[in-house]
Amino acid sequence: MPQFAHRCRTPARCFTLFLLGLPVLLTGCASNSWGAVGLRDDVVTIKQFIPTYPWIHDDEGRSRGLQARVYFVSAETEKGVHVPGRISVDLNVLHPQPQGGYEREQVYRWEFSESEAAGFRVRTRAVLGYSYGFVLCWPDDIDLSGEEVQLTFRYHRQEGGIVERRGPRFRVPLPPGYTSPPRAAQPTPARQPAESTGAAPRANSNGQN
Repeated sequence: MPQFAHRCRTPARCFTLFLLGLPVLLTGCASNSWGAVGLRDDVVTIKQFIPTYPWIHDDEGRSRGLQARVYFVSAETEKGVHVPGRISVDLNVLHPQPQGGYEREQVYRWEFSESEAAGFRVRTRAVLGYSYGFVLCWPDDIDLSGEEVQLTFRYHRQEGGIVERRGPRFRVPLPPGYTSPPRAAQPTPARQPAESTGAAPRANSNGQN
């Protein structure tokens, strides 16, 4: 069954590595705007960017998390904005199927309220607008070494509806000299029902597999 967290419970070593990698998340900023930025709920799509090397490692060299830069795009401004609603992130392992395509196994979920996500806001405006520099760490008992994974970001609009976007597929690296243990066959967990604060239909901007 998938596991859930309300925030990134990051060991001190992971936080240190995050600070070292922060310039990667901020690359490409066009202009500074350190004042207060208004929140917007009219999100219609999500743009997700993963750095060339996003991984956060533990002392044994195993990947325990990753960084992602995410834009929640406003319908009015067509730029990334900071948002007042809830953000959820699913971490899925991809299992290739003989007939083609993938079976997605959800292994972890992060949940962020507006106040919890505020710590990840990037307060410099880039060409694409304002963004979030998420640092997402999973528990020590989840070993994803060698697995192909994918993140799915969701924005739960306060006015109702959910905007969802799957990111690129990528493979978690193996530490030097490390062999990934075979994963036991597990059934795909039942999909969690979508949550919404209103009766508006679900807005789905998924354009990737």
